[in-house]
Amino acid sequence: MKLLEENNMTYMQNTVSLEEELRKANAARAQLETYKRQVQELHRKLSEETRRADNLAYEMKKLEEKHDTVIKEKERVIVERDSLKELNEELSRERVSELQQQVEDLQKALQSQAAKPDDSNLKRKLDAHMVQLNEAQDEIMKKKELLEDLQPDNTQNSMKVDELMAALKKKDDDMRAMEERYKMYLEKARNVIRALDPKLNPATAEIQALKNQLADRDKQILSLERQCEQAKLKEYEEKLIVTAWYNKSLNFQKLAIESRLGGRAAPFLAPGQSFLAQQRQVSNAPRRTLSVNVPAATTSK
Repeated sequence: MKLLEENNMTYMQNTVSLEEELRKANAARAQLETYKRQVQELHRKLSEETRRADNLAYEMKKLEEKHDTVIKEKERVIVERDSLKELNEELSRERVSELQQQVEDLQKALQSQAAKPDDSNLKRKLDAHMVQLNEAQDEIMKKKELLEDLQPDNTQNSMKVDELMAALKKKDDDMRAMEERYKMYLEKARNVIRALDPKLNPATAEIQALKNQLADRDKQILSLERQCEQAKLKEYEEKLIVTAWYNKSLNFQKLAIESRLGGRAAPFLAPGQSFLAQQRQVSNAPRRTLSVNVPAATTSK
């Protein structure tokens, strides 16, 4: 019994210790679940930022293509403007020189033929050349206006290019900010992964060790419970054997007494007397040696 009490006390102490370790393990498990949820949230944010980065990269690529197109168009317009300007200046110079030369020739002809009465033909030629000169001047003015019209287009293209460059710079800033956020989330995810990895996190390794200890303690408790049950069964069997032996001894004693009473003490017994009264009478009667063979009882364990 003392051994059983000591075993029970040991079981109780082990149970209290295991309950405390189980409480710690449950707290660690709750913390682990919190880490898992944080990792899932970080993965979700990382996916969203990745999609945003892809969209911004696509928009940036489109803006770069548009910017290249505008730059090429600007260069083409500048080249065309310079070419038209040079051509216009060259044509203007040639036409003005030619007309001036014709006017000078006509003036010389008029001066040389001033004495002649019929100068209508020369006047007609002079008028025709003057008309051509005016037409040439009008054409020069039109080309100048065309050049002036081309110049605002070039300015507008420059403004568009500046706007695109500003938008492109803003996209670059957004991409850099997003990259910084991505690095921050990635670092957080790495920290959580390190926290959850048993090889990298001592706390998680300690939790695993506690789980292993809990499993070992559970096995020990089951083993001790089985031993306790076996001890109780053994004690119960011993009690049953002792009780059976005691009952059997009483039966043999009763048989011996009844045999003695049935032999020589029968005349002294009155009917209706109790067992104790009969024993008193038998004890007062003359004693006779009576041998009773009692079989030995064997105990089975």
